[in-house]
Amino acid sequence: MVVWRRTRQNRFGSIPECETRSVTIMKIPIACLSLALLVLATSAPAQEASNPFIKKPETAKPAAPPGPSFVSLLENILVPPDLLDDWLREHPMKQDATALRAAVQDWVVEGKAKLDHTALNLGTAGRQTTNESILETIYPTEYAPSGTGAWPCPTAFDTRNCGHDVKTGLSQANGIQSLWSEMEHVEMVSSKSYQAIIERTRQPSDIFLPKFHLKRINQRDPNESDDPTDPFAKPAPKVISNTYFNEPHGLVFMPDVVQLAGRFDPTFDANPEGELSRLVFYRGSIATVSKDKTTAAPDISRLSFRMVRVSLLAFSSWLQSHPPLSVPTQCWEATESWRKEGKAESAGELTTQARPGTKSVLKNIEEYIYPTEWLPGNDTEVIEQWEEGKKKNDKDGVSTMKRMKITPRSGIDGAGLACAFDTRNLGNTFEAVLSSDEQGLVLGCNWERVLHLGDPIYHRIKVNEEWIPNITMPLFSASRLVATVRVQPGQWTLLGSVSEYLETRKLDHEHCLLVFVKIE
Repeated sequence: MVVWRRTRQNRFGSIPECETRSVTIMKIPIACLSLALLVLATSAPAQEASNPFIKKPETAKPAAPPGPSFVSLLENILVPPDLLDDWLREHPMKQDATALRAAVQDWVVEGKAKLDHTALNLGTAGRQTTNESILETIYPTEYAPSGTGAWPCPTAFDTRNCGHDVKTGLSQANGIQSLWSEMEHVEMVSSKSYQAIIERTRQPSDIFLPKFHLKRINQRDPNESDDPTDPFAKPAPKVISNTYFNEPHGLVFMPDVVQLAGRFDPTFDANPEGELSRLVFYRGSIATVSKDKTTAAPDISRLSFRMVRVSLLAFSSWLQSHPPLSVPTQCWEATESWRKEGKAESAGELTTQARPGTKSVLKNIEEYIYPTEWLPGNDTEVIEQWEEGKKKNDKDGVSTMKRMKITPRSGIDGAGLACAFDTRNLGNTFEAVLSSDEQGLVLGCNWERVLHLGDPIYHRIKVNEEWIPNITMPLFSASRLVATVRVQPGQWTLLGSVSEYLETRKLDHEHCLLVFVKIE
């Protein structure tokens, strides 16, 4: 006989109710019980497999071996639109944007244009690379009503990744190799509370319902359906497509040619770039296949990663005079020169031993705990309570209704209560797998750097005639590189370049972060 007590759940846990029942369990032979369990275990998968309404997961295909190396460079530059239009009138441009890129660099040196973001990616064919410079913007999505003379309290939040997100790769169709890339830039330009007392007492940096600006560049083959794995999806119309790529959706580029991937003019109110247009330039190269069977991965290697913060203007000017394929191996020497000139500084290094085929994980982090939910500091009084009939799932029932009076507590007693927390790892994290093939050493790596920039204010309370901060949420920035690259032993190789955010929530237009790797 088993005695159990029924419980009911509320937000504070399980509360036992005053009900106890007794259940008598019949004695069943062990052999019969084992047979019954075996039948149930074997019949359940069979029923699931025969159910046509259960979506079957697609079997993961083994990844193709990495192919030749490629280097791609994506640059965002802000320029005056009138100056740009005057230049284009005198220099009509078709596909090659080399002359325009050189003119824009002169404008940058003269102070007429502004470097915004430089994303350099190193990768191999058959592998997608990721380059992210992200500002994780938290904003409120729901508010709880408050009493007279108080701010409504935010009770639910969401996160939007602002900043630059670049995906790059190398594809081949009809015997033609092409570089592809897809780009997205998101920025929060303002926020509005839609509440009179907040708008009269808020500070400019306080965050409420945001307004985002999004700029995206990509292409898509119309022969591809939205969800080809869904057996119930409506087939996509078949059309003739001349798009020379067979990799994920991206904009296709010719190797070794500077191309203008996009132009975005300031057409919105409160445009974050002011009166400047955003130009997106792309340049990339594909290496020829060279087989070197003598470079095999040793049993134990020393694997080092180093981050260097350099002058964005110095790095951008240096890139203009170097072909993309030479950048990964020659950039370290240039970085050493910038360090001696005071234009570069170390941002940290991580070193470990690595074995071929084994994932090496390096973490230098701080576990940062922060609140994710808040309870408002109000007094609630039930004024009226009644019951109403309701119908749910064709069943009649009774619902209890309440009318309440919410009164904000005065002064510091009205402060919100942090009631739920989460943890974020700050600092640098590397994951890498070393291997080799007939072309040499191959390193698959994932690097991430997370920083805590500050604590924006979402709610204020009035204390001694002053509206002081009450509810805050952390502001994180995240830089990330994901790539599979070919490296030469004994020398520093540039994995890529990313941007960093400042405490002002603005992108650092003076510096960029270079990430190097070395195998010994």
